[in-house]
Amino acid sequence: TPLQCAAYAGNLACIELLLKYGADINFSEGKVGTSLHAAGASGNLSAFQLLLERGANPNVVRGQYGSVLWAAGYGGDRECVRICLQRGLKHEIHMRTPLLWAAAEGHIETVKYLAMEGANLDVWGRGLETPLEFGCLAGRLDMVKCLLALGARAEFRQAGKYRTAVVCADISGNKELVEFL
Repeated sequence: TPLQCAAYAGNLACIELLLKYGADINFSEGKVGTSLHAAGASGNLSAFQLLLERGANPNVVRGQYGSVLWAAGYGGDRECVRICLQRGLKHEIHMRTPLLWAAAEGHIETVKYLAMEGANLDVWGRGLETPLEFGCLAGRLDMVKCLLALGARAEFRQAGKYRTAVVCADISGNKELVEFL
């Protein structure tokens, strides 16, 4: 929708105009979810805050991101994530967590913040990948080092599509990461 696009782009003037002319702030269309999901997923704090001020419901679970907190983890804006947690949004919904996306997208400060707030560093996602494995699949050595320093476990396990973090690192093609592990 136009409101989702404006929120994703962080175009505050357009958001205000669309709301003034009756755009439904909680309407969910397509894969994105609501306009609040879109703002969170793009890491647009100003748009995120404006939508909340105008009555966006942060509890809506829709689209590819699931929860607004999950979308904010993907977008990587630590403040958007903090706002979600302050409002009581849960870390995990249907095996989706903001930590998984933050790790995959390389948002180190968001990962550190989520860990500080009690996020499970070894949680399994839908495909049974952990945040560490997502970081490895993305070839992000800095993220892998961060997660290990925070206490993520890299030991072998039988479950999951890829089995180990080393296999994930090898799939990414990052030789330095494979050697590190």
